[in-house]
Amino acid sequence: MNLEQSEWEPSEELAQWLVESGRRRSPLRVPPVVAEPKAPEAVSRDVPSAGVWTRIILVALLAVAYLQYFFADALLQIATLRSVIVFLSPG
Repeated sequence: MNLEQSEWEPSEELAQWLVESGRRRSPLRVPPVVAEPKAPEAVSRDVPSAGVWTRIILVALLAVAYLQYFFADALLQIATLRSVIVFLSPG
């Protein structure tokens, strides 16, 4: 079978198929509209930032460390006190 003898000629069916396949294409995708960023509300300004929370936590840890040192020192002083034994005699 030669190419010259084959029936590979453009036909109306091929033209119709091309027209239909052109219609089946998905529509062009339009990028979504990006909204303008809104200014933060007054309520959100009252919330402390991350740096403030970090400082609060560090101050709290420092206070706990100082209290541990203070109470440990007080307990050590109490433990080193000399005990006094007093004997009372009857009579």
